[in-house]
Amino acid sequence: MLGYDFYYIGYVCGYLSLSNIKQGVVNGDVSKDQFKEITGVDYTE
Repeated sequence: MLGYDFYYIGYVCGYLSLSNIKQGVVNGDVSKDQFKEITGVDYTE
């Protein structure tokens, strides 16, 4: 399981896209609240 830091750093550095972060929520690696913290937008299905 990947952690919050992996997704946050990956997104900020441009290695991960919004869809990658959504997949992280689906996988249970990050919560919907963390999704908003990382991306600045609300999580939608």
